[in-house]
Amino acid sequence: MTHPVDRTALLRLGADYLVAYAARDAVTLFRLSDRWTDTELRDAACEVALVGFRAALGPSGLDAVCSHLRAAAA
Repeated sequence: MTHPVDRTALLRLGADYLVAYAARDAVTLFRLSDRWTDTELRDAACEVALVGFRAALGPSGLDAVCSHLRAAAA
């Protein structure tokens, strides 16, 4: 098991995980969870989500969301 170090590999892992989850593909999910840790899968899925947020909201919109979340957590 190696941690995906480059962003492209992280995005690919996240996309594979989210596609398998959406398709309820238990075999692929099992294989991914057998090869990667929960933390690595979560990080990869979050990276894909950030790309989606950035595409939908733009960089300044994402900064506003992050600022709001930080303020709410404080």
